[in-house]
Amino acid sequence: MTGHVVFRYDPVQNTVFSEDHAKLETNEQVDEFIGEYSGYWESLGKKCWLVTNIDDLFVGGEVADYYAEASLRAMSRHLLGFARWATNSWARMSVRTTALKAKMPATIYSSREDAVAAIEEMKRTGYQWVPSAPPRP
Repeated sequence: MTGHVVFRYDPVQNTVFSEDHAKLETNEQVDEFIGEYSGYWESLGKKCWLVTNIDDLFVGGEVADYYAEASLRAMSRHLLGFARWATNSWARMSVRTTALKAKMPATIYSSREDAVAAIEEMKRTGYQWVPSAPPRP
């Protein structure tokens, strides 16, 4: 993978805050990226919430479908809900497209504060995003 992910966990909020710094253009890069997330989430030992900054994430068109399926599988195992945020228009467009392909929420907030508020609203209303993951090919 070209890049890395920065993680910070808030145990009081049971929320992982992350920053994606990656350019994903092959299935192997996608697997490594998703593996980095899955390994971190598994280390927590429980499902959590996620607020992630995607400003520095690029998902190439040739791997968009694969990325969408791999993300859905990992997120369905490890997350209660999530909110993404970005100010970079290109990142917003590429990630929104893959989310729609995976039938995941495609909302991308314009600030960290808006994404955190969305998670707080999910907690307040009891919303838990737990999709059924597609079978692994």
